[in-house]
Amino acid sequence: MDLLRASARTLLKGYAAIFFAESPATGALVLAATFWTPGIGASGLVAAVLGHLVPVWMNLPWAASPLYVCNAALGGLFLAGFAGPSWALLPHLALGALLAVALTAILMNFMWRLDRLPVLSLPFIIGTWALMSVVHPGGGSAEPLMAGMEGPLPLAAQGFLKALGSVVCTPHPLPGLLILGGILLNSRLLALFAVAGFLGGSVVDGLLGTASPWTAFNHVLVALALGGIFIVPSGGSLLAVAGGLGLAALGAALGSLLLAASGLPVLAMPFVGATLLILAALRRRVAMRPPHLVLERPALPETNLERARLARARGVDPESVPLSVPFFGEWQVYQGFDGPHTHREAWRFALDFFIQEEGRSFRGGGMDLLDYHCFGLPVRAPAAGTVVACRDDLVDNPPGHVDTQHNWGNHVVVQMPSGLFVLLAHLRQGSLRVAVGDAVVTGDPLAACGSSGRSPQPHLHLHVQTEARLGSPTFPFHLAGVVGRPKDEREGEFHLHLRPDEGWSIRAGSDGPGLARAFLLPAQRVLSYRVQGPGAGSGEIRKLRVEQDLVGTFLLHSDRGASVAFERTDTAFGCYDRQGPRDDFFDLWLLALGFTPLAPLEADWRDAPSVRILPVPVWRRVAVSLFLADLLGLRSRYRRRRMARGMLRQSGIHQHPIPHLLPKAVTEARIHPDMGPTALRARVGNQRWSATLLSLSMAEGTPGLLDPTPS
Repeated sequence: MDLLRASARTLLKGYAAIFFAESPATGALVLAATFWTPGIGASGLVAAVLGHLVPVWMNLPWAASPLYVCNAALGGLFLAGFAGPSWALLPHLALGALLAVALTAILMNFMWRLDRLPVLSLPFIIGTWALMSVVHPGGGSAEPLMAGMEGPLPLAAQGFLKALGSVVCTPHPLPGLLILGGILLNSRLLALFAVAGFLGGSVVDGLLGTASPWTAFNHVLVALALGGIFIVPSGGSLLAVAGGLGLAALGAALGSLLLAASGLPVLAMPFVGATLLILAALRRRVAMRPPHLVLERPALPETNLERARLARARGVDPESVPLSVPFFGEWQVYQGFDGPHTHREAWRFALDFFIQEEGRSFRGGGMDLLDYHCFGLPVRAPAAGTVVACRDDLVDNPPGHVDTQHNWGNHVVVQMPSGLFVLLAHLRQGSLRVAVGDAVVTGDPLAACGSSGRSPQPHLHLHVQTEARLGSPTFPFHLAGVVGRPKDEREGEFHLHLRPDEGWSIRAGSDGPGLARAFLLPAQRVLSYRVQGPGAGSGEIRKLRVEQDLVGTFLLHSDRGASVAFERTDTAFGCYDRQGPRDDFFDLWLLALGFTPLAPLEADWRDAPSVRILPVPVWRRVAVSLFLADLLGLRSRYRRRRMARGMLRQSGIHQHPIPHLLPKAVTEARIHPDMGPTALRARVGNQRWSATLLSLSMAEGTPGLLDPTPS
């Protein structure tokens, strides 16, 4: 029974994947839409079943991937739609499903190696063209063997719904309405992109004179893929959609001309070609601005927006290199990215550091190099790698003088495992601690801060470059695990990743042993809590369990079916991608601890968790969703301070950016540096919860009881 249930779920997710959705319920509605013409629907289902069974039988990689079912089902639908459903078509359906599966397996591997590009419905197109050439030797119809149905809806609405139905070879308004309902069930933004793609494509077709009712569905698919599935939704993604619509219109017209002699339809080739061209072009960029690609982990637009919001709040930039602070103590940013002095053009991504005390970088009159606070202080490796260039024979400049013949002065260049290079420049004469060929790890001593090269006063220059040669173009980077304090601010905040502006004060985030052991959560670790609060009775026992999936992602599961992915680095513990049913205790645990710096022990920071983890009545959730206000997330501020007996108190205040839309939440967690979160309290509006850790154990072992208030 479990095997049948899993197979049915895979089949339905395959149908949902036709429209980039994920929900089996969406797949059920798409499947129902295909049975508007029963013979076509049955042909698609036969091919889909084979598309699921063949990869399992052949032990293909990712045998449960919806892509196999998606491409096989599309092949069966269109083969029956163009040739007409019949029993004689069964051998062709079987062969088409086998061909779609084989092509999907081969192309998934090839396209992944080719800049992580998606397969899309390319296997379906190639396989269907091959089969239709056999079914219709010498040519056939370029459109399916059915006519559209007129109805009481306005022509534009009918055209849109027919376009949705055409994706599954059923160009009728009613199947299109079922499909639209399925898309809305899974993603409101996906439905908006579908409408925008149809309307935008109609405008483009009108301007180019390429209108064709049968190929209009390509515009819908382009908007879905580029608007928010493979690109984080933004103004940049809308520009990508506009470009994709133009390419799809051109591809549809050109494809019709090229295929006219064979009688083969263009199918979804305009969509596939336009989407892959746009994504491949964007993949070649080196940029810090939107649109941001998510080819490695495509998801629904809402999920991509949530990941991007969390990344912004946590200071993470997916297109940037993380570096550690290359010094001890607190230094100030003398010149930042796009700085007014020398950080321009190809060298715009760079930071200059010095030390100020009471607003001055030197003591006394500043006439001697030794007057400067940073002169002679140790410089450390900001990343692991191999030293590929270094020198320290240049004389340090007297204050106010520069050496324009040797701009970078004494320096060290380290090649990182990524193939990029990190440069530390203006080092002190005779201070090198490494040589070319030496392997270094993060934090190793390299040299001392000096004033050689183009340096009017002692400071440290840091940047990442694309080649080993001095003067090579710079590459975006950021500082990882730092405490940053803006100019004129009295207190600093912990930042997982930070790209500081001029005037910021920066120091390493660690002030000694942190919480690395507290959040050491290996696979099969079980945390048992006694919970009190609404719906929890007088002391319900709840369990959280850690698992690891096939791709190595760590997941925290609740005993009620909820889950969340998490990552733990040297600097922070962070959760993302909450899945599963509502679970108030689990969500409050995430609200209180879902993003926790591991060092320093005392810290202040911010986060932007999803509103979905706020335990509020259903009517409030619906109201927030109707106005898309849930996309804004919460605004959370955290503070962690030491308590007696080695404990830490981590408190948080969580509010929606629109006042009074959702109640304010207050959380407090007690954390022991060795045993982790031992107690939790939360208040949301007038409701209160509390939880106490009872035990830590391994899933197959014997739990060890803990004192929830250790000494």
